[in-house]
Amino acid sequence: MPAPVALILGAGANVGQAVARAFAAKGYKIALVARSLPKETSSPADYLHIRGDLADPSSVAGIFAQVKKELGLPNVVVYNAAAGRPAADPFAMPLNDFVSTLHINTTSVYAAAKEAVAAFSETSTPGVFIFTGNITNTKPIPVMAPMSAGKSATAALIQSAVESAKFPGARFYYADERKADGSPAYGAIDGEAHAELYTSLARSSTQGPWLQTFVKGVGYKAF
Repeated sequence: MPAPVALILGAGANVGQAVARAFAAKGYKIALVARSLPKETSSPADYLHIRGDLADPSSVAGIFAQVKKELGLPNVVVYNAAAGRPAADPFAMPLNDFVSTLHINTTSVYAAAKEAVAAFSETSTPGVFIFTGNITNTKPIPVMAPMSAGKSATAALIQSAVESAKFPGARFYYADERKADGSPAYGAIDGEAHAELYTSLARSSTQGPWLQTFVKGVGYKAF
């Protein structure tokens, strides 16, 4: 049986790299997508690095096609890209920037989920789609309103995918790291905690709660 494939869209130094290492340790072939290819990298030589700008949703299909050609169909898709910056008020961001932010936080997620569902339908083992979210789907941050809007929209997509029952065996999750008291992790998110949660979700053959609020060292915890 060929090794399973994990595609990570948004290969940041914290969560993205930690998740890649964790899945690689489980025997997965790894594809990492980022806006620029690393000039120097400590990643294993057999990682597939793909240049991709998720501000362009039309580029997502090509990313999946390249992964399929070079590694095989993905069994796990992690959408870890995010965009947003503080603004003076919820409507201060120029419209073009808002559109770009929404593409990265939602529209390209939609495109990736469509491609993932198609890929999962061709594999012998149903796959897992995980979105790296945060608390803003339930508690918006006024100075980060465009990002909050995108995360909320994507949370609705993930919930809809789970509740539609149209994708037998496939699992969909919105992950949100919290502190032990349930408050948001914000800038203190822990890559290794994400990696532990994501690999555990991939191991499970059944759909768990679509909203995966979790705590470092504890795992899933409903708040």
